[in-house]
Amino acid sequence: MTVIPPRDEPPAAARVVGYVEVTDPGFRTHAEATFRQDRPSRGGLLLRGHCPRCGHYMTYYATDVVVRGLLPLRRPRPPTPAAGGDLTVICTCAEEHAGRPEDYEGCGAYWLHQAGPA
Repeated sequence: MTVIPPRDEPPAAARVVGYVEVTDPGFRTHAEATFRQDRPSRGGLLLRGHCPRCGHYMTYYATDVVVRGLLPLRRPRPPTPAAGGDLTVICTCAEEHAGRPEDYEGCGAYWLHQAGPA
């Protein structure tokens, strides 16, 4: 597994915010500077850090695989998002946010995130 350590910047302080689907260029800047990126041996890309909007801890797993049908007996390793490519990330924190639809996670923040080296 390749690990890209976060830079030495403190996490955002947690804030009380309601659920709103919103983006801001500053979200990307914050996340790319502070999120840890891991490339698990099973494939994909795992992002971990504090949401740039609400400040709560979150994880986001990205893969290029779409599941179709029942699980095969032998599952291939999922492809990893290309290094240097942009992927859309959404807040997946487990904290409560007023107005969040049932069965949703996070505060509604989303942003583009550039995948680090493979």
